[in-house]
Amino acid sequence: REVDVVVVGASLAGLAAADDLHRAGFSVAVLEEWSLSPTTKFGIDLPETTPLSVLQGPHVVSSWVNTEIQPEVSWLVKKFDLDVIKQQSTGVGLRQNKDGAVEVAEFEFVERDQYKDVYSVLASTIRPAAFSNNGEVGISPANYLGTLNHGPDARFLDGVTFAALVKANFSSEDVEAAADLLCAVIMDARADAVSALYVLEHIKSCGGLKGVLSVAKHGCHYQRLPGGAVRLASCLASQLPDGVVHCFKPVISITQKESEQICLTETVSGDVWVSRRVILAIPTAQYHAISFDPPLPPSKEILVSATRTIPSAGIAKISLVYDTPWWREAGLSGSMESVRGPIMFTREGRVTVPERDEKYQEVSGKTSRELFVIDCYIDSQAGRERPFEDLSAQEKESQMLAQLADVFGAKFDSSTIPQPVEISPRLWDGMQGKAAKEIWEGYHLSALALPPGILTASGSHEDLGKLGEPFAHVYFVGAEFATEWRGLAEGALRSGIRGAREVMASLCEKGQ
Repeated sequence: REVDVVVVGASLAGLAAADDLHRAGFSVAVLEEWSLSPTTKFGIDLPETTPLSVLQGPHVVSSWVNTEIQPEVSWLVKKFDLDVIKQQSTGVGLRQNKDGAVEVAEFEFVERDQYKDVYSVLASTIRPAAFSNNGEVGISPANYLGTLNHGPDARFLDGVTFAALVKANFSSEDVEAAADLLCAVIMDARADAVSALYVLEHIKSCGGLKGVLSVAKHGCHYQRLPGGAVRLASCLASQLPDGVVHCFKPVISITQKESEQICLTETVSGDVWVSRRVILAIPTAQYHAISFDPPLPPSKEILVSATRTIPSAGIAKISLVYDTPWWREAGLSGSMESVRGPIMFTREGRVTVPERDEKYQEVSGKTSRELFVIDCYIDSQAGRERPFEDLSAQEKESQMLAQLADVFGAKFDSSTIPQPVEISPRLWDGMQGKAAKEIWEGYHLSALALPPGILTASGSHEDLGKLGEPFAHVYFVGAEFATEWRGLAEGALRSGIRGAREVMASLCEKGQ
């Protein structure tokens, strides 16, 4: 089989690249390990029927987007008439400290007092006195976020973890826990495993500290897209002709024939695709499953090895579904953060479901009803006595609801908090992270984080775009290679388009 370009991975970045190439007149084949279904792609074992059918809807997998400031996402949302839900931003939020004490604070995450010291450190003046490299290299007082990667402290910052940087500047368990929560949320990794420079660059790519976790109009959490990146990917796939996307075709080898200016891409079933270029659009941690001939260059091997050293933060989303938004009665936003766990933070959500009979079949003529959701993002490694993921189903449910009662009880009579009418998905005995491990080794690793030393060792600290530089006729795309909106749907889309344009330029330059 022969095409102009083979795209490995039907990720959002991969399908953005394929769509761009197809519209430019190039022939494309997309080879995907699984399918475009979120239940198959992410290993989420959902029951066929549930009383409210919340699990059947797109709420299980969703992404934060902002169509006001993210043009590629905005274009897809408008083109396919997708619904986006504005994140609840009125009311107050709550925060639970390490000792279990609850504070009431303004909703804006970045304005809260306990974070101000961390943010001032990251945003402008990283303090020089408390931390130095063997007493020789300290942090410059005027090291602004926008120029850190070019500044004199870049190598130093890349040589320490984000946790070490924060700990050296503060003697507060709450501040250290807040830094860990920040890393877990934005890059699915722990602060003690990630390069301080990489964290700062990641924050910068997402619009800075005022936007990275904000639900305000300038923030990354301004809106929620039901169905998430998988829904956007499905929309892109629907624009491609039949026979372009090939599901259940895991790639096992990529051979570049320089003398013939072609690439041979082989799948596990023995299919061989001949192409002029290949775009790799799978997480970096999964590259090890593919045999490259010639081998990847040292700079890429360093990157692949490094990504396989950082485990996922182990966050799982569990949704508590209610008939009414009871928290609003007390002036609450439905949002809380906790450095104690197991719930790390919550956000309000909504889902509309059809009326169903006792056999869970839709009742014709009945109007759908709106349900209200508290989405709980769980730290599966946290727990009062044992890690949350090791608890029984009953213990997990009990611990979650008890924590919510403790936190929301600061502003609401906890005895009047209703029981959820549904908890979804019920992944109690197989959290999402564990299920994912069984699909393809590498999914349980963070795809968005690098340990200390890798940026400088690969020569990418001055220009993170170098992380995605092509290797001969093989190109690399993905949210982790985005120079803007890294780790988000917008970043994945931009990375895929960037890869497609690089391929087009290369083919046109060589007259192919």
